[in-house]
Formats: sequence, structure tokens, C-alpha cells
Amino acid sequence: MTTFTGTISVVAAGDSTGVSTKLATHSSALKAVSEAWTSYTPTWTASVNPAIGNGTRTGKYIQVNKLVTFRIQVTMGSTTTYGTGNWVFSLPVATHSDYASGMMMGNALAFDTSAPSFTQVIPVWLSSTSIHIPLGNGTNTDVSATSPFTWASGDKLTIDVSLHSGSPSLVNLSESAQAWVAVLVGLATLSTAAYAFGRSARPTTSSWAGLRRGTGSRASSLPRCRLLPSGSTRWP
Repeated sequence: MTTFTGTISVVAAGDSTGVSTKLATHSSALKAVSEAWTSYTPTWTASVNPAIGNGTRTGKYIQVNKLVTFRIQVTMGSTTTYGTGNWVFSLPVATHSDYASGMMMGNALAFDTSAPSFTQVIPVWLSSTSIHIPLGNGTNTDVSATSPFTWASGDKLTIDVSLHSGSPSLVNLSESAQAWVAVLVGLATLSTAAYAFGRSARPTTSSWAGLRRGTGSRASSLPRCRLLPSGSTRWP
């Protein structure tokens, strides 16, 4: 595994300085989206805390610069207890300071396996490290032991959120995409070389006659080309 930390550099139009390095930086950041997500175990709390028992509570997230995407899934078991009061779940990373109470964070679904039926619920910012889950029906009621239905074994709560974090970028990168990074860097190197070659090998007026005859000081360093009436060249 490797690590990408830092900012994404800007490549201005016509800039031939450090193109390979800048493109490599872009590639390292972008390839993170193909990486396996990082697992974490979200805390699940209420006025009286629930207990997962023989159910499952899992979380996974990925962070690219300050953009964090994560998901939580809770599957109730036969020994799960549901606590008292509104449910609250922890975030994998702290949010940016511009978040405030009541801000919608993503999407969530509550699945009642006995019906069966889905109920849409809404993850909402509670603190820099937690969310609560109001129902999407405007009743100001949160998900709890008896809301939006009485939870039982086999029921599921799935939460998907994207947020702006307040922490610096830290993206875990594997070696699996090194080949295409090498190709992109190679292309950047080739483009830079071609740009430099084009500038240094541009014929002067006095050398056109030599180029027409296939002689002259620049003819030996140029690939074969054909003069057009406009004075431009076309690669054979």
C-alpha cells in the first residue's frame, strides 16, 4: 500500500514544466476510487444504548482529499436489543465546520422483513462525529426501537452518506494500478519531449532550402516531412 497526501496541482495551458510530475499526482489521487474501501465499526447509541447481539453492524468508507463517502448496514439478529430513544451513529471521520444541525447528509432505508416493506429515512447531521435518522414523512420522528416499525430479527437499516471532512487528505493506495499510472506518466513525458523538440527543431527561413534537398543542419535531426503550400508540415 502507498499513501497520497497533499493538494492537486494545476496544469495551465501551454505549461511544459513538470507535466510528468503533476500528471502523476493527478493519477495517484484519481486511482483511489478503484481501491477497496476501509472498514470501520460505527457506534450505535441512544438514550439507552442498543446492543447488536448476534446481528451485524458494519461500516465502510473511502476518502479522496476531503470528500468522504461511507455506508453503514445494520442487520438485526435474534438477540439484538434496540434500546430506548432515538438512534445515533458515528461517522468514520469528523465533518467540516460548515455543517450545522438539520443538514441532510445522504440517504437511508429501513427494511421490515416481515411485511416486507421499505421505508425511506434520512441521515441528518447531529454533531461533527455523528448522525441521527429522522423519518422522511415530516413528523419530526426519528428511527428508534419502534419507529418506523417495531424492529425484529432480519430487519435491516442501510445508510449511505457523502460528506466534506475537516481532516487533511489521506488516501490509501494499492500497487494494483501502477501500470496505468506509468502509461500516463510516459505519455506526459512524451508530450513534453515532443513540445521541446518542436520548439528546438523549428526550421529557420534560411534552412528551408536545405530541408527541401534533404540536407542542412536541421535536416538530420528532423523526421521526414513534406512541405505544403501553406508552409506547414505533415508527418508522413
